[in-house]
Amino acid sequence: MLGGGGYVGAVPVSDRNLRANEIAVLAAGPAVNALTCLVLLAVFFSLPGTEHQNWWWIASSNAVMAGIMAVGNLIPLGYCDGTMLLHLILWTPAGRLLLDRIRVVQMAQDADECHGQADFDKEIELKEAMLQRSLVFGQDNSFMIAACHQALGTAYLSIEDFPAAEFQCSKCLDFEAELAAIPALASNVWFGILCAAVHRHHTAAVGPAYASLVAILEKRKNTRV
Repeated sequence: MLGGGGYVGAVPVSDRNLRANEIAVLAAGPAVNALTCLVLLAVFFSLPGTEHQNWWWIASSNAVMAGIMAVGNLIPLGYCDGTMLLHLILWTPAGRLLLDRIRVVQMAQDADECHGQADFDKEIELKEAMLQRSLVFGQDNSFMIAACHQALGTAYLSIEDFPAAEFQCSKCLDFEAELAAIPALASNVWFGILCAAVHRHHTAAVGPAYASLVAILEKRKNTRV
């Protein structure tokens, strides 16, 4: 949760009522916080005259925190439930992009299932569709485009189509900012290029790919230490 900025959602299993379902998922968090606030306020007002009245501060402080979280998450500032709800309800370009990314994640899970069943042709078909869907939004969806190129490159490695694998992974190198921001993606990209280049005997690409991969892994290791 912390690694994803605090956002927790559900990956859908179908496109049916996807927008409404996502709105319900996003609204559930603030709604639970609001309900918790009301319940704790009820407990707070019921404490006077009872043997537990000295514990009033627990109910009141938690009620205030729950209320703040409910209201704060609905304020459409930054990356929060309120912002995503606003874009989905008003159906803005950002809302459509959000929903499209959810669909791509759904397709990625389907592709992983195909990979587990050794249905590599279907896996590639799904990952091609993921890439085409992501390309529709252009630069606003640059990270997803890069991730789809890398995923497709990995799929081609599975069927030993090394020229296609190297081509798809190399396409990711156009997204320098995204690779710099996400070292895990960058290391997967260079690993894919290295594997494809080795199998193709593409010696000119092996050295730079290996050096880049080692540099990224060393940097990640030093950062963790």
